[in-house]
Amino acid sequence: MSALTEELISSALRVAADGLKEWSDLQKIRDRAVSEITPCASGSLRHFQVRDDDFREGHFRIDGGSDIPEETSYLADMLWTSIGGHSDPNLAKKVIAVSCIEFSRAQLDSLIVGLVITSSVRHPVREYARERARIIPEIMRARDWSNADEVSRDPTPSTWFKQSASFEFNDWLHSCKGDSYTHEEREPWRSLGIESDAVCLRAGIALVWLDEAISGGPRSITLMAEVAAALGDSSFQAGWKSRGEMDCEDRRSFAMKGADARHRGNREVAEKIKAAFREGEFSSKDRAAEILSRQFGTGYRTARDHLKNL
Repeated sequence: MSALTEELISSALRVAADGLKEWSDLQKIRDRAVSEITPCASGSLRHFQVRDDDFREGHFRIDGGSDIPEETSYLADMLWTSIGGHSDPNLAKKVIAVSCIEFSRAQLDSLIVGLVITSSVRHPVREYARERARIIPEIMRARDWSNADEVSRDPTPSTWFKQSASFEFNDWLHSCKGDSYTHEEREPWRSLGIESDAVCLRAGIALVWLDEAISGGPRSITLMAEVAAALGDSSFQAGWKSRGEMDCEDRRSFAMKGADARHRGNREVAEKIKAAFREGEFSSKDRAAEILSRQFGTGYRTARDHLKNL
């Protein structure tokens, strides 16, 4: 337990004892926690390794090996792709690190708020709140808040309103400025040199929880529930963000751009298949389609159609 953590607890209890007369008194404690505690994170995963994508040159995927179910590896790779890992593994690691750093801040902030509110309760029917007021300081003292890797892999929500860790993280991200979430005044963002958004950070923390759930033990089910919640939050925010973008420009133009983006990748793959066929030696177009479909990640019929008239 650090001296600063003890000071934060003492300050929160003093504000609660006064009945939380001014919200600004609580905000000062929260601001101090953010400004004086600098969490660090590695951005690493324990059970997944970065590998070259066998089907897409210059792309990367993560794989858990034969000991991890294929469905789990597929979900992890989806999250990896959503944070940019398929094209830039180093960027993805930075996003994971920032996700852990911001989650650590979210946990501590929620505990501070929870401690003040539950300790301020005076009504006799709020026995649950009083019990949480006794437990929250012990949760705070038991953690090294500078180690964001450790905090993020063992989420312990304040549950002062019976909230999940994912809900508290989502609430924290909602307090950011718009969707850019750059917070230039925060040192971790400058030192990591990235710009991200709340959607990426939700996906990043979901990947960390999925990685930790693979370790097994009684917390695995809880962690998988948090993964599902974080995925739901991320998908909802991504959809809401896209809705806003669509509303801001002509719907027809938006649809045309979407169709072009959707088919652009198909056209690029088609050209690569044709080039590989011209440069290679194959006994027949059928045999070529069989080989090239695996190489470029398409169906056999799709690859065979690209070879027509060659």
